[in-house]
Amino acid sequence: MPVFATDGEDAALPGSIIVTIEDDSPVVENVSVQGGVTLDETDAGTPAGFPISATTDGAIIVNADGGFGADGAAEEDSVVYGLGLTGGVSSLASGIQTAIGNHAITLVQVSPTLIEGRYTDGGTQVAFTIEMNGDGSVTLTQNVPLEHLTDGPPGPAHDDALDLGGLVALPGRRSDDRCEPEGRRLDPCR
Repeated sequence: MPVFATDGEDAALPGSIIVTIEDDSPVVENVSVQGGVTLDETDAGTPAGFPISATTDGAIIVNADGGFGADGAAEEDSVVYGLGLTGGVSSLASGIQTAIGNHAITLVQVSPTLIEGRYTDGGTQVAFTIEMNGDGSVTLTQNVPLEHLTDGPPGPAHDDALDLGGLVALPGRRSDDRCEPEGRRLDPCR
């Protein structure tokens, strides 16, 4: 902002000052997550029985404190759920392989709500998808059998779990009425 200082005798010196008005922003804190989604490959029976899928019973984020600030909540999409890869990267090695062919699976961020587990076998294939639904529930769809680390006869030794813990994050967003997001932006404000 331009300003002028005078000495009372019509001599003026130009200058400028900076005026800053700080706006409050939405805050998200104390997030509580519960549950997860589990698939049992036994349900497929054979490789021809895929895909199989399951969805969590309701939202997996069950509590999040915070507020929208003085501007109030946005009229639309004030709270948005999403999925992301740890570190905000676009792809990440999963440490998981397909059971047929032992192809390494890479996690790929397809959209703010969709992660695919991809592998290469005559081209890019999708082993599984993880999708965050609009209501905060998560759907896991498995398209091929996956390699489990413990081999053995049917029973407990054969039913070892595969875990993506530490690889997939749950970024969320609150937007105030001025479309100022808190957290990683999952989609453009409208």
